[in-house]
Amino acid sequence: MDSDSVQSTILIVDDDPAILEYAGEVLQECGYAVLTAPNGASALVLLRNNDRVDLLFTDLVMPGVDGVELARRAGQEVPFTTGYSTDPTPEGRLLKKPYRPRQLAGAIAAALAR
Repeated sequence: MDSDSVQSTILIVDDDPAILEYAGEVLQECGYAVLTAPNGASALVLLRNNDRVDLLFTDLVMPGVDGVELARRAGQEVPFTTGYSTDPTPEGRLLKKPYRPRQLAGAIAAALAR
């Protein structure tokens, strides 16, 4: 773990509570500060109220505000990585589910390095 990871805050968004908990635990163990949201609408509120989010890690397929719309609304201020198996989008990096802790940590570190 590098010293930058301790200072980075990751917002994890997933409508599956088990995945939200899993990703949160993995990233906390890696030294990141973690915020979680069960849907895109809640994530937008967190983004508006917290200027300390360094990375958005979101599912793509969610009811209501999906991951692509969430990333669009979040704007260019917060880079994003997504945990969903589909074709890559130009704005972010995709991580195929199910992912292992090492894969998740690597994808987050790479996204933050950009």
